[in-house]
Amino acid sequence: MSEEINISHTIVAKSDQLNYTDLVAGDKLITITNVKVVNDPQQPVWIYYDGDNGKPWKPCLSYRRVLIECWGVNAAQYIGRQILLFGDSSVEFGKEQVGGIRIKALSHIDADKTIIITIKRGVRRKILIKALEAKKLNKITDEQLDDLKQAIAEAKTMPELQKVAAKIKALDLDAESKSKVMPIYQEKLTELKK
Repeated sequence: MSEEINISHTIVAKSDQLNYTDLVAGDKLITITNVKVVNDPQQPVWIYYDGDNGKPWKPCLSYRRVLIECWGVNAAQYIGRQILLFGDSSVEFGKEQVGGIRIKALSHIDADKTIIITIKRGVRRKILIKALEAKKLNKITDEQLDDLKQAIAEAKTMPELQKVAAKIKALDLDAESKSKVMPIYQEKLTELKK
């Protein structure tokens, strides 16, 4: 049996935001770390999340309405909450099908919710937002950190480093814990790409 070599990181869009193409490989569970309202009439809400690499999710008008209907207008309360996002290939911009990001599930709602959203002028559709049980993120132990540092140092190839990345992901670390290990991982990744 051959080992898995995950290539999803090679299709990430070069952009200042999370894009539909970033979700082609599958759904993305995000934990919100910050919400900003900016002076941009098309995308005034920027939602930062754990591991966003400076690329916030900028929800469209319909999904900002979904967030308000489910969580209320005070976005400061969104911090720490989770959203399961997915890529929807049927999303249109003008007359062209370009794909877009949609919400599949939200934490901090008591039950699944059916919400009516506007697809385009004069066209409305019911969508189902599932209740998401908030996933508890873990703090890294000193032993785990030492083991990861050693595994990163010993990685000599990209497949070996990808195995370390899988271990990091499997730990479901909180932002503070990731900040202890990810700079070391990124440094090794840069070194191996040379």
